[in-house]
Amino acid sequence: MQTFLRVGSTHPRMEWGIVPAGALMLLFTAIMPVFCFALYRDEGSLRIPKRLRLLALAAALTFSVIILTALPGLVRSLAGYLAVLAAFNWRLGANSVLIILRDPRAIGQISTVLGELSAIAFILLLVAIFQQPSDGFETDVPVSRLLNRVTKAAVISWGLWVAFLAVRVIAMPFVFLQLRTYALQVGRTPPQLKDMMAEATYTLLVQACLFAAPYIVYRSLRERFEGRVDAQSGPELIEGGD
Repeated sequence: MQTFLRVGSTHPRMEWGIVPAGALMLLFTAIMPVFCFALYRDEGSLRIPKRLRLLALAAALTFSVIILTALPGLVRSLAGYLAVLAAFNWRLGANSVLIILRDPRAIGQISTVLGELSAIAFILLLVAIFQQPSDGFETDVPVSRLLNRVTKAAVISWGLWVAFLAVRVIAMPFVFLQLRTYALQVGRTPPQLKDMMAEATYTLLVQACLFAAPYIVYRSLRERFEGRVDAQSGPELIEGGD
């Protein structure tokens, strides 16, 4: 939202689109937490096929590597900010807390820490999906309508987003050439292709790992439904003989 507000303040002609774009972004961001909540509240029998459980394990391992790779930078940033807090004058009482909370660095650090914690929680969710059995349920309890609808919404919206990010990675060399030409024209240092590709690939991998959970649940529910349809519409026994 801070980025949207900065864009609106620097580009007055785009102010009319800030509110709809911000609302759309908030709705998109809320889909994944709602999906996790619906999955947590559901009491149905969720059977995950083996190949999809292996997909959950692969996503969990990939996400873990990403988190571990970014952890040293997070620790250095957090340590530097804690040093700033240690040198801060806390004798102002309640005003000290307000000053700290209004500091953009505090918002950034809190957001980063919460983001890492949510990533760890999502890895645990993928591990739980991997450990979910594909059979062995004594009763076949259907999943809730809420989980069905939210899963479809998450798969459609997040699938489009991941597809866009994949196209972005493919198109990054062409974007680099355009930015390089423009930077040379205005006399600035052009960006590095490796840095642009690393950022685009990193974003794609993170979002693909997040997409894995709703996709696995969606495919499991779909295969379960198709299995029921096949069982109900199977060939009837032919009575009599020649």
